[in-house]
Amino acid sequence: MSVLMELIYHDVYRKSGLQDTILSKRMEERQICCCGARTWTLVIGWLQIIGSVLGLLVMGFVSFLGMILYDLQHPITNLNAVLVAILIIAILSAAIALYILGIVMAIFLIRGCKDKNLRQINSWIIYAKITAVIYAGVLRSMKNKSVRKLSNIV
Repeated sequence: MSVLMELIYHDVYRKSGLQDTILSKRMEERQICCCGARTWTLVIGWLQIIGSVLGLLVMGFVSFLGMILYDLQHPITNLNAVLVAILIIAILSAAIALYILGIVMAIFLIRGCKDKNLRQINSWIIYAKITAVIYAGVLRSMKNKSVRKLSNIV
């Protein structure tokens, strides 16, 4: 169908009011277990917000406690201690940025679900795919290091 025909087609439906009934039939919500897909999407978004906030709080508490204990046991007097402190601060800053990004993307998911905005939902899907690959790589590297340490012990 040409572009002109599509425009005329959509214009006729819009004027006749048939477009709303066609869209409402197309946008029927599928049931997954006991709830609709919209409900589960909102649950995923809220769980991501709660998890990110809890992660920020736990990370902040642990890093604060770790800095105090490290400072008490190893006063920063030499260059190595300063480099370790800078490395810890850089890692913590990256983790904080990822948690905040997780909160922002969860808000995108919730707003996209409530407004039926596919661009916001698709941006969350892309974010979820990227973070899944990153976390899988991190877990794999951690697993490989722990296997190497175990093989060195044995």
